[in-house]
Amino acid sequence: MGKCIKFKNLKFKSEEEFESYLMSQFLGVRFKRVVDAKTVSEELDEVGKKIHFDEAKHTYSFGKIHFTSTTTYINESIVGLNEIHNTPIGEASRLIGERYHSIFEHVIKGRNAGLTLNEIIKKNPQIFTQKEFNDLGEMVNSLYNDWTTTNGKPNGNIVKSEFKIANTKAKIAGTIDVAVIHPDGSLDLYDAKGSRFEYGEHVQKL
Repeated sequence: MGKCIKFKNLKFKSEEEFESYLMSQFLGVRFKRVVDAKTVSEELDEVGKKIHFDEAKHTYSFGKIHFTSTTTYINESIVGLNEIHNTPIGEASRLIGERYHSIFEHVIKGRNAGLTLNEIIKKNPQIFTQKEFNDLGEMVNSLYNDWTTTNGKPNGNIVKSEFKIANTKAKIAGTIDVAVIHPDGSLDLYDAKGSRFEYGEHVQKL
């Protein structure tokens, strides 16, 4: 049975004070939970299922709440970046970036399903079309081994790829490229980037 929050004889001067009290009570309950890698992984899956991504508009939504994508936010925040995107070189860069992300996703999900890298490549010939992409696949495969083993033995880490998250306060949402979830429930996030040579001075800002 869950813990009940008692409000008897409590007086709040404002709605903000009440909200702060309620949140502190909720967090006090939540932090007592035993959270492990499997639990965090399952909760991230549940969140991702509820967030819809409109690929054509590049927007996210959760029910009636709409979010600006992190990509759109960055493009609109840095002067000149949108102009670079709307060029042939910018378009070519986006296509390469999409392929890189796809390789990360296929290798990680394939390894999670028990496949070897060679099996993943054979199963996805439309992704691994040239040596550059095969080399990237080998790099991701090596990273996966580093993330999931210590001294050659499984370390309990769980690796996830391409899942959606959102900040309901900032109204910004995005897709995480890679998350490594540790046995204690903590996690490391990784953002995969392809070559962005055409961005020049903007690279440092990104």
